[in-house]
Amino acid sequence: MPNKRTSPEFDRTRALIGRYSVLDPDDLTVATVWAMGTHCFSPACTLPATFPYLYVSGPAGSGKTVFGQDSMGAVCRNHISATGATGSTLFRMLGMENEETGEIENLAPTLFVDEVDTTFSGSKDPDLQRGLDVGYKRGATIPRSAGKSFVQFPVFGPKLLMGIDNGHLPEPVLQRCIRISMTRQTQDQLTAAGIEPFYIFDVEDEAAEIQQQLSDWAKRHSHILREYRPTPPEGLTARQWEISRTLVQLAHAIGNETEVVAALLRIFARNPQKPDHKVELYGAIQNLFNETGTDRVTSRQIMDALKLAGIRVPGDSMKGLSAVLSEDGVGPQMVRLPNGHPGIPVDPKTGKPQPVQRGYFRHKFDGPFIRFLEDQE
Repeated sequence: MPNKRTSPEFDRTRALIGRYSVLDPDDLTVATVWAMGTHCFSPACTLPATFPYLYVSGPAGSGKTVFGQDSMGAVCRNHISATGATGSTLFRMLGMENEETGEIENLAPTLFVDEVDTTFSGSKDPDLQRGLDVGYKRGATIPRSAGKSFVQFPVFGPKLLMGIDNGHLPEPVLQRCIRISMTRQTQDQLTAAGIEPFYIFDVEDEAAEIQQQLSDWAKRHSHILREYRPTPPEGLTARQWEISRTLVQLAHAIGNETEVVAALLRIFARNPQKPDHKVELYGAIQNLFNETGTDRVTSRQIMDALKLAGIRVPGDSMKGLSAVLSEDGVGPQMVRLPNGHPGIPVDPKTGKPQPVQRGYFRHKFDGPFIRFLEDQE
């Protein structure tokens, strides 16, 4: 049952969402706060500092689309479907050029991306992944060329992802998500649970009223995002707290902060995060530079360090290493190793040192070290 101390807007939104889907109470509570939070992306409100993605996962036929697109679509702000969108299309859905200033305005719609399992299981779309990697944080942009100049496309905004968890959703994207788990139900089970079939005609008027109420609520209460600093609970990683603290701030205004914090702890506990492969990779490379005390290392040294740490790259080869690092703008080059460098190999035939090797300078990793490791310190 909804908390009696909560706002009527929360209770009404929660009731509509729960009318059409079988959800764990924690999932329903968090999804309701998330839906309310989408209305803080109005130009008349205070924008959140961060906003998590909802990742609705479950087997085929578990009702992901009914919950994630129909029910949530009825209550979220300015929702649009981005199923099958490429990275370049995504940018244009999120921003629009101001004809007077030439600047790109952030429209911040609520993007619904269904069948995300197939989106990332085929050919890679690095633009799409980059947009999702950074689009959970206020001010996030992706540069794109425009004639002889460039423009910064804003990518911050609420995003709801739906799909079968087939392991293809990139780990950096997963680490920006709160997972809502769905289970397959028979029609008899749905009927017994009091779940109604979703007909858009039945909810249009009610949905319009709720969205107006949530818009008004956000205008009255979004200042909480600037003013209230909740205490991080024990049991969450730094990343989990970073993405979820906005929901806790909103829950403080709703009146159910304790309930939402407990729900988040249970959701994250049942969906433990795996270490981000890129965090492990660049952590091992940073340790290699620190341990050797040098400003350059060979590809072979990096491969040996990764093997020792149990970190794999495609093919377990230097070519695979190069491919992974190139995704982040780090390319190999021929480097001359100074006398005494631990990475200088010896020619087995002549016994002479070979100081010129394929490798990397430390400064080339400045960007990835900041991007992937700054939250780990």
